[in-house]
Amino acid sequence: TGVYISDLAAWCRISFDYSNNPLQIAKNLYLHDRLVTNLLVPAGITSISDYAFYGCTSITSVTLPDGLTAIGKNAFQNCTNLQSITMPAGVQSIGSSAFYGCASLASMVMPDSISTVGANAFQDCTALKRVVLSKGLTELATSAFSGCTGLISVQIPENVTTIGQYAFYDCDNLRIIRFCGNAPETLRDLDPTDTVIICFYPANNPTWTDELLDTARLPYNVWFASKDPLSEHPTENDTSGYCGRVAYWAVKDGVLTISGSGEMANYDYEGMPWYSLYESIEAVV
Repeated sequence: TGVYISDLAAWCRISFDYSNNPLQIAKNLYLHDRLVTNLLVPAGITSISDYAFYGCTSITSVTLPDGLTAIGKNAFQNCTNLQSITMPAGVQSIGSSAFYGCASLASMVMPDSISTVGANAFQDCTALKRVVLSKGLTELATSAFSGCTGLISVQIPENVTTIGQYAFYDCDNLRIIRFCGNAPETLRDLDPTDTVIICFYPANNPTWTDELLDTARLPYNVWFASKDPLSEHPTENDTSGYCGRVAYWAVKDGVLTISGSGEMANYDYEGMPWYSLYESIEAVV
């Protein structure tokens, strides 16, 4: 089954709701009788309307045109085979649930023109491992990246003042959050996951007070440190990363090496960052 259209620009301008987009049932989109896999949104489109491609499983990539400023709510929700999206400079907003459930989306690079990311925008994008957030971003809404189990680390740009509740909830493999600017007003609502998260923040920044840090980490196993020795080590990946404020782990050739200094995080058995490699570990140094 499929939806057959002859004017893609006109389709992008239709404002659907949850119940009336036929793609939700048909799944496949055909343009001039050809199955759409690589979606090239035509020039002249300034926004993707709400629910425009909701549930379209034939799409594997999306390229948005120059001049586009907004991606509507639920626009690409449940496009489960979508692997990549190219956004032009000038996009200002990503609507709520815009990419919810895009389980094949592996990376997301946002142009610096984006200032808001809506609630649940990338929820359950389970393959998402790399996210480059816009430098112009001021707010991450509720559950923006909830359930992104592939995320290992994320960097919060300096202009972000608000992080909505559950923004990184159930991101089971998230180990590092780097803050580049002032402490967000809603840091207490970080609520990332049940695993240990190490958060780095700028040294000598007066907004990161002891009171704020104590309040933020009390409910959850979140550690904060003002020194990030990233330059001394490779970026976190499946075989290496942080296991304390200045402690580091790496697995190579069957050997688990713990290095650095200071206290190591207190992991439960399955929460250890090297848990997926435990069968290959023959020695610890």
